[in-house]
Amino acid sequence: MDNASINKVSLLSLGVDTFMSNRVLLVDDNRDLIDCLAFLMEDTGIQVSKAYDLLEAKFALQQDAFDLIFLDIRLPDGNGLSLYYDIKLRQPAVKIVPMTGFRLEQILNDVNGKPLTLVNRVLDNAAAAQLMDKLVAWDTVLFTDFRVHRWLTDSYAYNKRIAFLNEFAVPSGEIFADAEIIAISLETTLMDLFAMVTYLRQHHVQLPLLLFLDKPDVVQANCVVQREYTGCVFKPFDPQQFLDDVDAMLMRERQSFDASKRMSL
Repeated sequence: MDNASINKVSLLSLGVDTFMSNRVLLVDDNRDLIDCLAFLMEDTGIQVSKAYDLLEAKFALQQDAFDLIFLDIRLPDGNGLSLYYDIKLRQPAVKIVPMTGFRLEQILNDVNGKPLTLVNRVLDNAAAAQLMDKLVAWDTVLFTDFRVHRWLTDSYAYNKRIAFLNEFAVPSGEIFADAEIIAISLETTLMDLFAMVTYLRQHHVQLPLLLFLDKPDVVQANCVVQREYTGCVFKPFDPQQFLDDVDAMLMRERQSFDASKRMSL
C-alpha cells in the first residue's frame, strides 16, 4: 500500500487499551493488505493469525484466544459483523476493530436488506413523529440527535409501541412481542450498534430499528463520523501509521503494567 494513503488508522482513538499478550487476528479477503500488516506486526514481536473469510476466522477463534481482532465487514462468505456479536458473547474483553472501505450508510445493506438512513439534522417533536409514521419493516435509522430518544421515552410523546434496548447483550424475544419499533441506545460505538442490528436481522426481526449513540458530545460536535465514535477503521490507510499506533499502544500498556507491579510490591 502507498504510504501516502489517506484516512490513517489511530488505534489509540479507537480505545484499544487492553492489549496484553500481543495476539492479533486479522480478518480480510484482501490478502495483500493483511499480509502486509502481519509482516509489519510480526517484525515487532506480535503474534499474528490471518483469516481470509468468515470460515477461516471461525476456525482461528476455535484454535486460539486473541487480544485484538481486526475484522473486515464485507467478506466473500458473509458480513463480518455477524461474527462480531458471537465473539463479544464468548469473549467480552476482546477488542474488535472492524475495517471497511464503505460509507456508514452502506455498511448494513448486506444484512439489513436496505441501506442505513442517517438523520444528522435536529428534529423537533413534530418532525420526529412524522418520520416515525413513515417507517416500515427492515428500516434502520441512525439519529445523531439524542433528544429524539428522550422524546420517545416519554409515555405521552408517541402512540407507537416501542421496545428499548440499552445493553450490548442477547435481547429476549419477549420484549418484541407487542412492539412496533425497536430503539437501541448504547454507550459504546456505532459498530456495536451495527452488530446489534446484524444479530436482530439474522434472527428474523423485521421491525424498524432506531439507533442512538448515547454520547452527548456526538450531538454537540456533530462528530458521529469520527473513528472514536464509529469504532471502525476506514480504508485505505497508511500501514506505517498503523504500526506506529500499535507501538504507542503497547508502550502505554507496558507502562501501565509496570506501574501496577510497583504498587503491588
